[in-house]
Amino acid sequence: MILLLLPEDVQAQVTMGECLARQDAPVFLQNIGRHGLDAGLALLGKGAGIAGSGDLVRVTLSRTIDLEDVCIQARGLQNDQFDVALSPGPDPLPPRRFALDPNFPNPFNPATTIRFSLPKAGPVRLSVYTLDGRLLMTLIDEEMGAGNHEIAWHGCDSQGQPVASGTYFYRLVAGENSQTRKMVLMK
Repeated sequence: MILLLLPEDVQAQVTMGECLARQDAPVFLQNIGRHGLDAGLALLGKGAGIAGSGDLVRVTLSRTIDLEDVCIQARGLQNDQFDVALSPGPDPLPPRRFALDPNFPNPFNPATTIRFSLPKAGPVRLSVYTLDGRLLMTLIDEEMGAGNHEIAWHGCDSQGQPVASGTYFYRLVAGENSQTRKMVLMK
């Protein structure tokens, strides 16, 4: 059994590691996501056991977190606790191209998530505009690293006041690249 407690906004997925995948006995692997991961493993069959070396399971998180923030427990068949080695996965390659994804959900109420990809580091500005082109709020105006990014907009203007239902535009400018998309707030 593995119990992994995570921040509320992080989802976990568990898959078999190479050692477990090489086993002859049938395997049962369970993943329950509720503020973390609760995974159980059973080898079915009389005298079934695990032989070999390597990873038993791999846990993939929806975003990078500090490993010091993770509370993990692992227990064996006799309910005895054993040590678990935690290691970050390989650094993902930066995206090949600039992209501004459609916000999700859309239409939305009360918040939506905007995702974008940057092939290289540099200054980034992400702003929300009204239909008539008036700047409503700047969500990001800073240097950012290459990679995949996301930010939530909670349907408020720059003074923190909720905006009316309607259609809005969001525009991402990063270096020489820019892209604009439409989103709908429905109350």
